Amino acid sequence: MPNKLTYRPSVHKGKTVIPVRFKYDPGLVAEVKKLSGRQWSQSLKCWHVPDTEAYRRRFGLSEAKLSSKSN
Repeated sequence: MPNKLTYRPSVHKGKTVIPVRFKYDPGLVAEVKKLSGRQWSQSLKCWHVPDTEAYRRRFGLSEAKLSSKSN
């Protein structure tokens, strides 16, 4: 079964970010590490990238509302 990636823009430490969530997979971790501006969040327990127009296009996200969850 393929690993499912999820993206849901939210606010983390006062910044709008796009968390990238997936079950641990060394290959996916290596791919995420290639993304510009990516960071690991210990509190979110996931990688995240800045919420930019380029990443929204790349991940197929609309310019729609943010998640109301704030960390």
